[in-house]
Amino acid sequence: MAQLGLVVEQLQQLNSYIVQKLLMLIVTTQALQKQQV
Repeated sequence: MAQLGLVVEQLQQLNSYIVQKLLMLIVTTQALQKQQV
């Protein structure tokens, strides 16, 4: 069970990392779209 806790912890860290990258990507895309207009 201790191993499962470690896996869950790693998944949560990975998840927050992916969310951060997605947010950065969205912000960058919006900034590029504003420049094109």
